[in-house]
Amino acid sequence: MSCLSSLFPYIRTPAVDVKPVFLGSHPAMDFLNTSFTPQGAAVEVIGDGPAFLDWLVTAELLDAPAAAKLKQQGGGLRKPRESCGLP
Repeated sequence: MSCLSSLFPYIRTPAVDVKPVFLGSHPAMDFLNTSFTPQGAAVEVIGDGPAFLDWLVTAELLDAPAAAKLKQQGGGLRKPRESCGLP
């Protein structure tokens, strides 16, 4: 269970692969658009560290070689429970 889902259990990563959309005029707006609720079912497009790195590359905020290096180092992010201070 990710940190986000432990805090907000109603959010589930979809079983299907949902690609992020870039409709905002700023990366912050595009990031906000990675979580939405179509027909009452909450969807989180960025479900883990590697998906976040992929989003950063697609948003042109991180280059692909740097993302690949971070993924080799374990996803580039702490485990979700650690990052929330949970055991």
